Amino acid sequence: MTQDKPVESGLFERDSRIVARLLDGQNLQQVGEEFGLTRERIRQIAKKRGVDVLKIRESKKNGQARKFRDLSSAVEKFSIQHPLASVDEIALKFNLDLETAERALGRRVAIHRPRELAVSRTFTDDEMLDHLRIWAKSASNFRREDYENWAEDTDFVSPATLTLRFGSWGESMRRAGLGHLTENRSLRKVISDLELWACVVQYLKSDRDRYSFGDLGVWLRKSALPSAELVRSRLGKWLDVRETALRIIDYENNSAPGTWTFADEVLSTVPGEAKRREFSPEETRAALRRVAALDRGKITVAKYDSLRLEDEPSSGLIMTRNGGSWHDALVDAGLGDRANRPRDRS
Repeated sequence: MTQDKPVESGLFERDSRIVARLLDGQNLQQVGEEFGLTRERIRQIAKKRGVDVLKIRESKKNGQARKFRDLSSAVEKFSIQHPLASVDEIALKFNLDLETAERALGRRVAIHRPRELAVSRTFTDDEMLDHLRIWAKSASNFRREDYENWAEDTDFVSPATLTLRFGSWGESMRRAGLGHLTENRSLRKVISDLELWACVVQYLKSDRDRYSFGDLGVWLRKSALPSAELVRSRLGKWLDVRETALRIIDYENNSAPGTWTFADEVLSTVPGEAKRREFSPEETRAALRRVAALDRGKITVAKYDSLRLEDEPSSGLIMTRNGGSWHDALVDAGLGDRANRPRDRS
């Protein structure tokens, strides 16, 4: 009997170490390989010592899930405060590999990935105008927003591309022989650039699957805010606008107020609640005449925009009211002699 005591003592010590390994988080395979035992034998030893391997595994799994939730929460907070940080920088900040960092970021990973230029299909002028004609056959309203909603579900050209190609929505409709369907408004509400910037900032703060120009358009429509194409035509290329808006968010979270006046003005503007200015036809004519009095040469779009006052209508607004034609706008203001020769519209 006395000879068996050292053996029993050694087995007790071994079993204690096995249980300790399991409680430390090692699985049956790892412990079995260390002690030269099968997985089933390790399970039997654990059961003999009152340890439930399944409960240990479940507790470990719950603990890991809890740790990841805490990590995700911390990463999301950092993402909101530092929208300009790259995924690599976030991984380094939290001592993570790239895959784990991206998982922790969730949907916000799109904000921190390198910018990628989208490749889009090129349409001819005739193809674009055919798209408008096809749409008009089944449409009951003929606003740009109505076409945009319809074009989203097709492979047809976007209204933004139409505006860039032909100068305005009204001119696109006229070229397609649909000018009579375009609503002629005597007054038009004007949205400030600050409100457009505020819209983009609010969009980038929202929880989205991706943060692209197309998704911006979807979000703006659902929020009953100005169109994405208005953002692009007034503020510039989407990638540049996105970068500036992210810098504004970064400023809001990491800088003292008052150190960047433009950002402070944007952040104090609530999208959809800003005061809108309305211009009558006579006010647009008066703005053109005032600019004409400042310069003797031809009045081009670029010249007008460089000389107009902040509270005067933009060239884009003036052309929209005149069927997309800058020449017609000048003629309407009695300045036909100051206009360049009109383009051939045939």
